[in-house]
Amino acid sequence: MSLGYLGVLALAVSVLAAVLVAKTPERIADETKQAICRMLVLAGIQDECAQPPAPPVAQAPPVTPAPPYDPNRYYPQQDCWSNIHDMTVAGALDVSAKIFGARAGHRVTVTTRRVVHPDGTVSYDVIVTPNTEGTVTSSISLGDVFNFGASIGYQGGTGNIYTFNAKDYGGDEDKTKKAAQRFADALWVNQAQDDAITAIRATVPGLKIIPKSWIKSATNWVLDKGNFIFKHIPGIGDNLDRAAHAPDRDFDKPNQQFTEQGPLFSAAVGFNPADSFSASASALVFLSAGVRTNYGSDRVYKNYYYMLNGDGEADADIKLPAVGGDKFAGWVTRVEELLSKQAGRAMTLPAATKSKLKANFPNVGGSVKVHGARLFIVSKDKAGNPTELRIVTEKQFIVSWQAGANGDKEGKGNNKGGNATEKSSVWAFKDLTQNVLPLDGPEGAANLKALQTYLTGEGDPARNFDGTHLFGGMSPGDFFGTSDDAHAFDTYIKEHGQSYRQTFSSKVVMVVGSGYLEKIKNAEKKFGSGLIVVAEGQDNTLTETKYYDPQRGWLDWTPCK
Repeated sequence: MSLGYLGVLALAVSVLAAVLVAKTPERIADETKQAICRMLVLAGIQDECAQPPAPPVAQAPPVTPAPPYDPNRYYPQQDCWSNIHDMTVAGALDVSAKIFGARAGHRVTVTTRRVVHPDGTVSYDVIVTPNTEGTVTSSISLGDVFNFGASIGYQGGTGNIYTFNAKDYGGDEDKTKKAAQRFADALWVNQAQDDAITAIRATVPGLKIIPKSWIKSATNWVLDKGNFIFKHIPGIGDNLDRAAHAPDRDFDKPNQQFTEQGPLFSAAVGFNPADSFSASASALVFLSAGVRTNYGSDRVYKNYYYMLNGDGEADADIKLPAVGGDKFAGWVTRVEELLSKQAGRAMTLPAATKSKLKANFPNVGGSVKVHGARLFIVSKDKAGNPTELRIVTEKQFIVSWQAGANGDKEGKGNNKGGNATEKSSVWAFKDLTQNVLPLDGPEGAANLKALQTYLTGEGDPARNFDGTHLFGGMSPGDFFGTSDDAHAFDTYIKEHGQSYRQTFSSKVVMVVGSGYLEKIKNAEKKFGSGLIVVAEGQDNTLTETKYYDPQRGWLDWTPCK
C-alpha cells in the first residue's frame, strides 16, 4: 500500500468523522483543517500541526450585590384614615305569599373620614353610597319553634367621594371638618329629595311631565326659606340646619366616582322554644365588582376592584312580661300610683292603654356581630398602564345590648303589628390591613408578572386589568388569603411593597323598626307585606397603627395618629 494511498484514505476518514461528529459548520471546518494537516505530516511535507484552540470555559453570570438595607424602604407612603364615621339609613319592602316572597330595598351610607397624607397635610373625605337591591326570598317554619329563611338577589349603585383640603381653609382643620360635616348633611338632604321625587313621580303619572330639576329647585327653595322653622324639628332639625349652611359645592362634580354591582345571598334561622325566650342567627354575603375613577390622580386614575362583604350575627331576647308575670305586668299599676301622687287624686289609665303598655313592655337581650370584607384593587394610570395593586382586609367585631318593643293588633281578616329594636355596642373594634404592591417603577415588570401568576395562573404581564380575566386562576382560598399561594404572595408583597395595619375602637348604635300587614284569605292561602327601616350610626376612632418591615417585624406608624 503506497504512502499516497494511505494519505488519501486518512483524509477521507478524517473528513467523514468530522461531518458525523461535529455539530456546527465552524466545527466541521476546524476538523477538516486538522485532517489535511495530518495528511501533510504523514507525507513529510510539514513537521507538525497546530493545536486546536481550547473550548471556552463557561463563566458564571455576574452576581448583582444586594442593595444595602434601607430602614425607610418599607415605611408607608400612604394616606392614613384616622377617624371614620358612617351613617346608614335603609328601607325595604317585603311581599310574601306562602313560603315565597320578594324584597326591594334601598340603602344610603354617608361616610366622613379624616385623612392624613404622607406629606403631613390633612383633608376630610365625604363619601355617599346609594345602593339598591332586589331579592327573592323563601321561608319555612317547623311548628312554633324553628323557622328558616333564605334569599338570593342582586345589588348595586353609584357613589361619589368629595374631598375637603385643610389648605383650602387656611390650614384650619376645625373649619375643614365642619365644612365636610355640613356637606355630608347636605348630601343626605339631596339624596332624600332624589329618592322622594323618584317615588312620587313613579306613583303620580301627571308629575312625570315636570322635569325633575324643577321639582328639586322648588323643594330647595322651600327648605331654604323655611329653615328657621325646620331646624326646630326634633331628630332632623339639626341636619337640615347644617345642610343649609353647607359649602356651595356642585353635587355632580365629585373628586372620585365609583359604580359597583353584584349578587347577594342571605340566610337566617330562628329559635323560639318558649314565650319568654327567642334567639336567631343570620348571615349576609355579597360580592361586588366595580370601577372607581380618581379625577385628581394621573397615577391611580382608574381603579378596578372585586370586593366580598360578609356579615354574621347571633342574638337572643328575653321577654320580660313572660318571665316576670305579675311582677312585670304590675309596673303599669306603679305608673298609676305615681300619677296619682303627683295629681293629688286617684288616677286610672284606660283599659285599652293598659293593654297596649303591657303588650309593648320591652324585651331585652344581646347580640354578637362579625363583619369581614376582602377587597382587591388594581389601578391604572391615564395612559392605561397598571400602576398599583392594593389588597384591603377588613374585620369588625361588635357586642351589643338590645331592647325592643312589639305589639300586635288583630282586625277583621287582618293581622297588623310591628316592632322596634335599639342596639347599642358595649364593646367593638375594627381592623384594617392594607397590602400595596407597585406595578410601575424599577420593580414593576417583576411585580406585574408575580401578580398575573397569582390572579390568573398565567405569567402574561401584557394582559389588561379591566376586570375581564382578573380571577381566572384564583381559588376561594387564594381570594380569602388562606391558601399556600396566598401566604406566599402576601410574603412577596411585604418584601417588595408596603403593608400596614390600622385598629379602631368602634361605637355602634342601630335602630330597627318594622311593621307588617298579613291578610289571611283562608286556611291554605296567605299573603303578607311588611316595611323595614334601619338606621345605623358608627364612629371609629384610631387606636393603633403598625407597618411591616421584613427584618424588624411590625413597627409603630406613629405619624398616622
